[in-house]
Amino acid sequence: MDYNAVLKRYAKYDAENTTDHNASGLLDLKFGSRVSLALNDNYSKGHEPRGQAATGVIERYDTNAATASITYQLVDVSKVRFDYTKTTWDFKTSTYRNRNEDLVSAYVYLRFLPKTSAFVEVDRNYLDYNKANSAQNSTETSGLAGLIWEQSATSTG
Repeated sequence: MDYNAVLKRYAKYDAENTTDHNASGLLDLKFGSRVSLALNDNYSKGHEPRGQAATGVIERYDTNAATASITYQLVDVSKVRFDYTKTTWDFKTSTYRNRNEDLVSAYVYLRFLPKTSAFVEVDRNYLDYNKANSAQNSTETSGLAGLIWEQSATSTG
């Protein structure tokens, strides 16, 4: 578990003072030598600075991301992993940005040579802006494939 706070205080422009709170927790469970379950939660009560916010004012928000990840080691050279993440965003002034995100990911890894492996990852993210029939609601799908080459014990590429 982890917690930190970031306090910014200004001598002249005290309306710009902010306090951000961040907390996270991780639980990593092993079931034998082949199955693992990781549960992770990240909470932030933060802000977007005036210069980065879409509205030109300090945007305060609460966000929470909870993730469950299960990994199954098929054999010594391959594994599969499934992740689910639920993220909520609650902006205090610009409520049009409030949303829930549901992310589902699948990952397959295979070592096919002693120092060479391949992986494929597919992600599907649904964004729900908490409004009936909102035109903003969307689904994003992405994929990633790659090779990993372990050149030596101290470097990979």
